[in-house]
Amino acid sequence: MEVYVDAEGGVTTELCSDISRRVAAGVDAGGFLADGYRLEVSSPGIDRPLMFPWQYRKHVGREILVKCGTIGGTESEVRGKLTAADDTEIRVTAAKGKETHIAFTDIHEAKVMPPW
Repeated sequence: MEVYVDAEGGVTTELCSDISRRVAAGVDAGGFLADGYRLEVSSPGIDRPLMFPWQYRKHVGREILVKCGTIGGTESEVRGKLTAADDTEIRVTAAKGKETHIAFTDIHEAKVMPPW
């Protein structure tokens, strides 16, 4: 069983350990899995899509790839540095310095790009 944890303040090993103990206690008490189980608790990792405004705010300053609303029937992509995020939109600055404002309602998927 895998459990992914994300938090505004970041994910620590202590947080994962605490959640692991709580989930295991609940599963054991409920008798959900009769044959035993393996429990893994971790952060979602860099390749998981961003879903909530607080996740975007946490990654301001990093490079992201955003798939957003269609232009002429084709999904558009914006790649660049996430420069700002609030509760309604994000701002991404491309390598050439062009800043794009993208409303959350127009985002289909967004991921942080690895720094390597």
